[in-house]
Formats: sequence, structure tokens, C-alpha cells
Amino acid sequence: AEKLSAPVCCNYQHNDAFPGNHPLYAGPLGYNGSKAAMELISQADVILALGTRLNPFSTLPAYGINYFPSQAKLIQVDINEARIGLTKPVTVGIQGDAAMVAQGILDKLAPVAGDADRSNREALIKTTKAAWKLELGSMDHEQDDVGTTWNERSRKRHPERMSPRIAWRSIQKVLPADAIISSDIGNNCAIGNAYPSFPSGRQYLAPGLFGPCGYGFPSILGAKVGKPHVPVVGFAGDGAFGISMNELTACGRNDWPAVTM
Repeated sequence: AEKLSAPVCCNYQHNDAFPGNHPLYAGPLGYNGSKAAMELISQADVILALGTRLNPFSTLPAYGINYFPSQAKLIQVDINEARIGLTKPVTVGIQGDAAMVAQGILDKLAPVAGDADRSNREALIKTTKAAWKLELGSMDHEQDDVGTTWNERSRKRHPERMSPRIAWRSIQKVLPADAIISSDIGNNCAIGNAYPSFPSGRQYLAPGLFGPCGYGFPSILGAKVGKPHVPVVGFAGDGAFGISMNELTACGRNDWPAVTM
């Protein structure tokens, strides 16, 4: 990415796959993801998909944008050959370890690769990210689908309560850089796809696409056991927490860290 000054997008619920503070990081694609990432990938003529099957939640339209470019050449790399070309037609498919393949591609690039229009490309990434950050910061509530009014009615009924977006934004402002977070199944967690980013990997524990409702709480308990001195924060809706609330017995044991939120 640095050699080519190419923007980097991650898949849905893989927000820790690339350093979030890197200037080339554009954010997650897919459901409730980064509009900056979607706008940037929509302009791509070549996409290098490293270690991903390009699952539907990572490529489906969002915010009214059908962003995945149908004319772009797609190079897909995955260690499982059955995933290559599974969801999108590929120009080149490579079965292999993502890191090893990436290094092999880098070694083959010409010394001048990426030099053409580099400054304009970097400027576009910067301005697109800045515009999305500003827009995301103003999104306090969900818009109702056509024919429904439940979001609007809820806001009027309880104007003093925080919406999921306001909660995500507020927690993100005070979250330590080394914190580990988990999310669960449900709208309040899916909304969070747009918000967290991390300086390193293995900081975001997400349930994936199998719908394992109740994943968030036990996963964050495991993270605290594994790294007792690292702050952990779990996100779950009422249904997901209700399914896993028996795990409260785990954090009542004598060797549990003194502070649990």
C-alpha cells in the first residue's frame, strides 16, 4: 500500500486488519461501514483482495451507493482455493498465504511503481476521509425505512436517551488505544462498523456472519482472562446479553480482575 500510495479498505467487522491511524487506511466496507472507503474503491481500476473471500456483507451497497466497481480488475488472494471467485468474478486468483503473496507482489513491482499521480491520489484519500469523518460525526440517529416510523417515535418518546451512534461515538472518544472490544449480533452492534479503529491487530472481536447471538459478552471475558491488564469493552443488545448473561458467573470468581464493566 505504501509503495503504491493505494487506499486500504477492510472487510465488515475486520476493523483491526490494518492500522487505523495510517494515512492510507480508509475504513471498513459493507453494512454501516465507511463511506470514504466505498467512495474510494468505487474509483478503482484494480483491486487487490488479500486474504478475503469478499463476503456479501463486505460488498453490498450501503448509504445508497452501489460502490463495488464491476469493471475493475480483481486480484483475489486466499489460502482456501474454494473462496476464490466465490462472490465476485476474478481476473487473477492466487491461492496462498496473504503475507507471503503480498511480499512476492511487492518484490516484483518496478522502482517507479506508484509514482504516477501519487500526490493527487494521497490528497484524494485525505479529503475523502475528512469529509466522511465530518459527516459521521453529525449522524446521531437512524433514518426510518419507508413506511415505518419507529425510530422517530422512539426519539420523541425518550429524547433524553442516547442513541447507539451517540454511545459508540462517546465511548470511542475515551477508549484507550490498547483496548480490546467485542461486538455482538444486532443493529446497535452493526451500526458500530463505522466507528472503531485500532493501531494493531487482534483488538476487535466480532461474531462474523454466522449470527451467533450472545457472542460478545463471553468473548470479552476471554479477552480479559488472556490480557488482564488491558481494558476491554463489550457491545451487546438486550437480546444478545440475555442469551449470554449466565456468563456473569465467570466474572464473580475470585481470580477475576477487580474492575469489570
